[in-house]
Amino acid sequence: MKYEKDIKAYSEIFKKPPFINLNEHVIITHLVDKAIEYEAEWYYGVSQDSEIKRFLPDVYPESPKDAMKKVVGILGKPIFKEGLMLCIRSAEDKYAVGYIVLDSPLANTGSEEWTITYWLKKTQQGRGLMTNSIIAVLEFMKKMKISKVQAFVDLENIKSENILKNLNFKKVPGEFGKYHKKELKKSNLYELNL
Repeated sequence: MKYEKDIKAYSEIFKKPPFINLNEHVIITHLVDKAIEYEAEWYYGVSQDSEIKRFLPDVYPESPKDAMKKVVGILGKPIFKEGLMLCIRSAEDKYAVGYIVLDSPLANTGSEEWTITYWLKKTQQGRGLMTNSIIAVLEFMKKMKISKVQAFVDLENIKSENILKNLNFKKVPGEFGKYHKKELKKSNLYELNL
């Protein structure tokens, strides 16, 4: 089992994190460790939302200090081939407006496959930005020879479910538990073959 996870986690994605020009106003990049103070500040600003706290408690920062701790942890994930966080940024000023997290099978997500988690600043929602960003990231994953991606979605998170359905993710029958802090939350599981 561990061997299979290692094989599925092996990807050029860790050597060549993407830089995607989504359009003239939006780029998608990895987090920049040389600008960690700014990255933590943006992470805190984007993630301060009651829906993120409710549906994605693992990524929600309680304070700027907690945001820094989370960003430092995220920056370490590629070293162990556990995952990669991508930042949806304004092309003009490079400020973060959203995030896409790609966790490999080696991460502690409860999945044997790559998983995707995403969120967007409330002021940027409702314009198709996240859907288009995920499309671009999925294309990149396909080029990196990743064959399947899954997403756990809180049972009440209709917006996220709609995004996945629009991208042709298929719901896996049943309810699945995903560990959030100290509780097991019930989630729907969606998957897409790339």
